[in-house]
Amino acid sequence: MKYDDGNTGTVIIKDNKHVESFENGKYFIKSDLKWVNDCEYNATLTEATLPDFPFKPGVVMNVKFEKIEGNVITGTGSIEGNKFPVRFVRVK
Repeated sequence: MKYDDGNTGTVIIKDNKHVESFENGKYFIKSDLKWVNDCEYNATLTEATLPDFPFKPGVVMNVKFEKIEGNVITGTGSIEGNKFPVRFVRVK
């Protein structure tokens, strides 16, 4: 994920937990996931240490995966009425 300042984050999704880290783990965003279906989840923010992060614990972000090409997954995220593209690269 690219944050507004251009940094690329690392996302780990395991079971129903989401952890996104920045600057080699210096900052993070943690969420609990509720899967709507195989290609969509709602992430409820539980904790964030990223400076100037605009969202507080409890806010829900919806992510819909729309296309998978090899290891690249793209889709749309939405939070508080704002939509934005998401792009994940699957790493084993």
